[in-house]
Amino acid sequence: MQPIASQVGRISISIDRNQLLKLMQSQAIVACDLKACDANSQSCLKQLVLECSKNDFNDG
Repeated sequence: MQPIASQVGRISISIDRNQLLKLMQSQAIVACDLKACDANSQSCLKQLVLECSKNDFNDG
């Protein structure tokens, strides 16, 4: 992860998809804390949320 800028308690980062998936699966970060910067990133974030939900459903 690389911090890009900080504004009023917020920070922008660039993160690898697999690294973000691991953080979400370990519940170290949750999707509601994230905001995508463009349509492609938003689509990727939605896919990760679905993947995490699928894994949680299969585990429980």
